[in-house]
Amino acid sequence: MSNIITKIIPPIPGQTYTTKNIHDIFLCSTQSGMNPSKKTNSLVLFAKHDVLLYEDTWDENGILHYTGQGKVGNQSLITNHNNKKLANSNNPNGLNVYLFETWEKGKYIYTGQVELVGSPYQHQELDINNNLRTVYKFPLKIINGKIPTPSNQMIQSCELSKKKQIKKIPFDKLKEIATQNLNSKTHTVNRIVKQYSRSTLVSEYTKLRAKGICDLCSNNAPFINRKKEPYLECHHVIRLADNGPDVHYNTVALCPNCHKKIHELDRKNDKIKLIKRIESYLDKNDKKVIKEFESLFKNYL
Repeated sequence: MSNIITKIIPPIPGQTYTTKNIHDIFLCSTQSGMNPSKKTNSLVLFAKHDVLLYEDTWDENGILHYTGQGKVGNQSLITNHNNKKLANSNNPNGLNVYLFETWEKGKYIYTGQVELVGSPYQHQELDINNNLRTVYKFPLKIINGKIPTPSNQMIQSCELSKKKQIKKIPFDKLKEIATQNLNSKTHTVNRIVKQYSRSTLVSEYTKLRAKGICDLCSNNAPFINRKKEPYLECHHVIRLADNGPDVHYNTVALCPNCHKKIHELDRKNDKIKLIKRIESYLDKNDKKVIKEFESLFKNYL
């Protein structure tokens, strides 16, 4: 009797479910990001976009780069059984994989059944103690479906949640993280409209790095926001729409007036000033970043 697999009625893509709903459908635990069930031959994944710990991102080809399991230290494909199950999910005896996405705490949107479309690869991200570690990324693609579109409210809630988590990280640690070139590739996702997946961590670091001073006009931020912080906006010198990287050596902090001016006038002298300003922030001993910075702007102007 133990080998009998219970048939399931799959959830509806785009619909929101509770953990109890998910448990009742798949007969699995819902306590972690990866939840296997022998009873239904399934592996239920949660992609939580509202946390810094796991950076699960969609790329321009409709592939989700899903982060493996493990909150502390380097992740493993051998000692972590759920990572191993996902890595072997395409095998004849592998589990069927189902994906839910979370943009707000407690709300799980069903994306669909997914499959592994490439080998797991290693990447540098944070652990629960805000230390850099090696994680595994699993490239997943939806089987006969499309990516659900989060509402603007859900996206804003997600960004607010990440910002609150970033505020708890000491500046020195934030600098170490943001300057590790963690998110150099800009991901674009075609949902209803094209969206660019920006790193909240890089954006927040860029604004803190400026210490309340606009990187273009050198004036103080025009006002203090409700959180008692100087209001500045993050700007990519080479824009994401032009394939600019989402990294600290391509970002500046601008007052709203200068930010609008940059986009409206697009003046060469302003760009030169911003590039020099970024250069002044860089660690001269970090030869790799200096080389990437120089290569990025070598033929830009």
